[in-house]
Amino acid sequence: MAETDCSLLPINRTAFLLLVKTSPEFAESLLGSLAERLRLLTSKLK
Repeated sequence: MAETDCSLLPINRTAFLLLVKTSPEFAESLLGSLAERLRLLTSKLK
């Protein structure tokens, strides 16, 4: 769920993988967000 109003654009798998490979900032941000979600979800299981 988004914290604020936002616009989203769908991208296919090929475009996503290219973005991850060519943009270290995007990849780092994505991994950070996923790690934070995982920490939140695992803390709810305890």
